[in-house]
Amino acid sequence: MKKGFLVVSGCPRSGTSVNMDIQRAVHGDAAICGHKFPQEIRKHVKAEFERRVGEPSHVWECRRYLISKDVAAEEAKTPDHEREFRDMNPEEFWEMAFTVKGIIYHPHFKVLLAGIRRGDFKVVKVVSQGLIASDPAYLGKIIYSIRHPRAVAKSQERLIRGFNFTGEDGKEHNAFEDMVIHTPEMFVNVTVQASQFLLFNPGTPIHFLHFEELIREPKRVIDDMSEFVGRGDYSKAYEIVQPKLNRSKHEDIESPLWDDADFVYEHFCAAAEIINTYKGDNRRSVESVRRKAEKPLTEIIRYMSDPKRNTNREKRHWACYRARSQVNEALCRECIKGGIVAFNFKSHSESTPSSHGVTKHWSEEPCLFECGMDLDRGSYLSIEESIENNFWLNLPDTKEGFEDGK
Repeated sequence: MKKGFLVVSGCPRSGTSVNMDIQRAVHGDAAICGHKFPQEIRKHVKAEFERRVGEPSHVWECRRYLISKDVAAEEAKTPDHEREFRDMNPEEFWEMAFTVKGIIYHPHFKVLLAGIRRGDFKVVKVVSQGLIASDPAYLGKIIYSIRHPRAVAKSQERLIRGFNFTGEDGKEHNAFEDMVIHTPEMFVNVTVQASQFLLFNPGTPIHFLHFEELIREPKRVIDDMSEFVGRGDYSKAYEIVQPKLNRSKHEDIESPLWDDADFVYEHFCAAAEIINTYKGDNRRSVESVRRKAEKPLTEIIRYMSDPKRNTNREKRHWACYRARSQVNEALCRECIKGGIVAFNFKSHSESTPSSHGVTKHWSEEPCLFECGMDLDRGSYLSIEESIENNFWLNLPDTKEGFEDGK
């Protein structure tokens, strides 16, 4: 096996935590890098669990004991209704500093990384967006989990909805009960980053599994995983996977981003299928197969590099000196209609002080949307033309001038 970590990866909410549980059952606690953290306290204390450089083992153990007591105290104070929403993973997490930021050298991990270079076997979780930042020298083999973007989005929604409060009627309500928080934006962004990693690192062995197949046929998927890793008794993990883990069902909720998500998902799955056809360790053979997977991966990069894609449109924002505010495409489209949105922007501009003398009166500022920021416009006005033809000049002086406030 190539020296380096056995890396468990995938889009967040794609089954990486259950995959870590599988590796822990197979390879034992000593091989796992990271700690098990409940959702609500992990971000506050997980760094404190790491052993510090030069810290004696007995001091480390005492410090871990004290932190564990603090965690237990926080747990005891958690209201029962909040505990219902510990939904990140029913078995919690196995994470560390490399999980999101990637595997890079740091003096804090000098001993661990030196051992990896010598051939020590360790398992670490690095989610999709962390792969691109990782040093390939520390990557041995990667097991990458794929999950349908609609299920990923639904799983995210379950997390965000975990906030209850007591209303004036004395009953408990969910703060997000009237909101549909369901978007594939995160899936698209991190999968594009994973595609870039695969193109940049054709020699790193990687095996893909589909979360839905893992739940449906755990023995077959785990056996395939065992063949790829080439060490450990994976039959110990057969009972780890439970159908209840697949609680996030696909939903047909409208979003302008689904076309992008479907394209990225289909092409990434196509690349994964090609890569999975070879499970050996011969570097030349690995690179040969990866070259065949370059086409669908390159298509993902090409497709998502188009600024007109809805996922990219939603990220765009810029300063409007006419409105004296940050704006985006949706706001500009409403404003340029000359309706109530434009009136509100105009009022805001007139009531907002000039920024260090840089911002002029609205009548002397251009509309950048009609000058070049509108991706769908056939021809654009010059800065001077936009100022001369300022459409705010035609707005009514009061809100009453708009029919039904529109």
